[in-house]
Amino acid sequence: MKCFYHLDDDGHAAAAVVINHTRNMNPDDYIEIDYVTPIPIEKVNPGEEVWFVDYSFKKNTIHYIDELEMMGCKIYWIDHHESSLKLLEESPEYNRLNGIRANGESGALLTFRYLWPEKEIPYPLRLVSDYDCWKFECGDDSVYFHLGMQAMDNSAFSRVWQKLFFSPYDKECLNGILNTGKTIKNYVDSTNEYYAGHYGYESELDGIPCYVINNKQNSWIFGERYYTYPLCVVYVFDGSEYVHTLYSSHPDIDCAEIAGRYGGGGHKGAAGFSTKERLLERKILKDNLTSYHVQ
Repeated sequence: MKCFYHLDDDGHAAAAVVINHTRNMNPDDYIEIDYVTPIPIEKVNPGEEVWFVDYSFKKNTIHYIDELEMMGCKIYWIDHHESSLKLLEESPEYNRLNGIRANGESGALLTFRYLWPEKEIPYPLRLVSDYDCWKFECGDDSVYFHLGMQAMDNSAFSRVWQKLFFSPYDKECLNGILNTGKTIKNYVDSTNEYYAGHYGYESELDGIPCYVINNKQNSWIFGERYYTYPLCVVYVFDGSEYVHTLYSSHPDIDCAEIAGRYGGGGHKGAAGFSTKERLLERKILKDNLTSYHVQ
């Protein structure tokens, strides 16, 4: 078997769930993928079972599924990104694949639910989903858990996932992660405000007013600007492309739709894409940002 998974916390967690299910502990069979590098299907043997977890296929990548099916592979595709659901609306024939494609829960939680539909979802896995889907129904714990996991080995093969996801989960381990995350959060809040105020700037993307920071961060770096500006953008140059991540709390803004125009994807409130050229130049905005409406 081979398991391809997205290279973020939710993807790592989803792969960890597959590891527990298959009992296959060979690291070579678990492959991180992103939305820039081609999927290395040459690593797949004909007739193998192939898993894609927490990964959004698009029109220009869905051909990998066709190629794998021609190799006689049994494919499982589990994903929660809106861009995947839109693809299935346009190409419903891919609903034939095993797995779950649904919105509202993270890839890791959907993978657990698919493999063990009768089991109760463990609280640590709910924290992964709550943060990844940007819901925060679990309060501060979701943020603390995310940050705490950044301070330790959170790879797919980390023993921490096995301690946290499978009954009975290790409450002492969870409390340690939450306490570490709380300490990190206090530091992050103070440094983010300084950075956003000194290094951020106003611009527009597709006519939408936005606040931009050249940094690899999430929406926390914007502070209150996240609620003031219709769109917030962080970007970095990775050596070959400019990688952009979009965030918005605005009801009329769909980040996934915007990212899709540039070959990317994601969710309504957060999405990403890459370009060869730098897009966002400084521009002084004069409009009332709080009254912005999509034309």
